[in-house]
Amino acid sequence: MRILLLIVIGSLLWSCAATQSTGDHRIDGIALEGPPHPAEDAVMQEIAQQGAEWVCLMPYAYMKDTRSELIYGPVDWTWWGEKSDGIRALIHRARAADLSIMLKPHLWIGRGYYTGELSFSDTAQQEKWNADYRQYLLHYAHMAEEEEVELLCIGTELCMQLNDDPAFWTSLIEDIREVYTGKLTYAANWDCYQDFPLWKQLDYIGIDAYFPITEVEEPKMEDALAGWTYWKESMRKYVDTVGRPILFTEYGYRSKKGALAEPWVSGTGADGEPDKDIQSLGYEALYCTFWNEAWFQGGFLWKWHVEEMHRPAERSKDYTPQEKPAMDIIRKHYGAQSLKKKEQ
Repeated sequence: MRILLLIVIGSLLWSCAATQSTGDHRIDGIALEGPPHPAEDAVMQEIAQQGAEWVCLMPYAYMKDTRSELIYGPVDWTWWGEKSDGIRALIHRARAADLSIMLKPHLWIGRGYYTGELSFSDTAQQEKWNADYRQYLLHYAHMAEEEEVELLCIGTELCMQLNDDPAFWTSLIEDIREVYTGKLTYAANWDCYQDFPLWKQLDYIGIDAYFPITEVEEPKMEDALAGWTYWKESMRKYVDTVGRPILFTEYGYRSKKGALAEPWVSGTGADGEPDKDIQSLGYEALYCTFWNEAWFQGGFLWKWHVEEMHRPAERSKDYTPQEKPAMDIIRKHYGAQSLKKKEQ
């Protein structure tokens, strides 16, 4: 079995030469799950050792349900790496490892409610949510400016909110620009990024890139590459229209059978058979498809864990590439740019 796995990985490594950035310096990033407890400096050093030059930090806000108040900050039950003090400490640890940073605020709604469907029929409730969300974003915009964070994401997968009140988002961007001088993006879900009306007010077209690639049960590289053809051409044309490069604010695949058919399905437990090879294939096909395109700015793979790698039953089919063959694919493509930078 080990010999077969090495043959598969070897063929993947051969199939696509290490990619080089062709435009502005590409963002080779990793999204870090906020650690439950204070993290050591070694966490960021380990991320840098994979060839990554960027890390995504995610401060969370919470709603108990769709009618509850939005809260953020030092709440007792929140994880250390998801609230203000922890985020600032992680920024300092990232700097010590020479990593650039994207702050990407996330909203979590109880009972697994999808944020993209959050909508309010009551005007007063919408206005209250707008005020709370503005305060939340401006708090981290101020922090981003103080800490010289390179990139701030103004929201993650909030499709209905953008449709319901686009004027709020225009004013929010203006308010953020008043206090933050770095670059801005928004993380649109893969199926509605062309519905976002304000890309020209931002610096990157941000996409959480869980596009369906192939339903072939045991796909080969040609299946995965062919599956990207339509999506890639759509993105290229959209870049020509909007005049902003694409950034994958999230991308990745679970190490389970069928992972390329519905990459957005994030269930855990007994939801399929582990398959580390298909995860490797997904990464290789994505890098071969996008990482040399001048209109493509890079992205942040989903995601890196600090304290939960002791849960092998769950992680064996999860998105993380840690302790899996896909990590070799990632190091090859991320490391190519790091090596070129050192040689300059």
